[in-house]
Amino acid sequence: MFHHRAVFVGRGDLLDRVSAFAKGGKGSKALILSAPGGIGKTRLLRAVAERVEAEEPGRLVRLTNPI
Repeated sequence: MFHHRAVFVGRGDLLDRVSAFAKGGKGSKALILSAPGGIGKTRLLRAVAERVEAEEPGRLVRLTNPI
């Protein structure tokens, strides 16, 4: 998985909400994050993937680029 030296700080509420969305229910889900470049979208999604993997081994969280 992803390995970061820095701790993810300052967006605990958003991390909780996106993680809950990723773990909720069965079936495929899509979440689109849209914000200016450099705001931390990729880092947030990586933190979500790390959390979900730790809490629910085997659950797939896929990061894609819609471009």
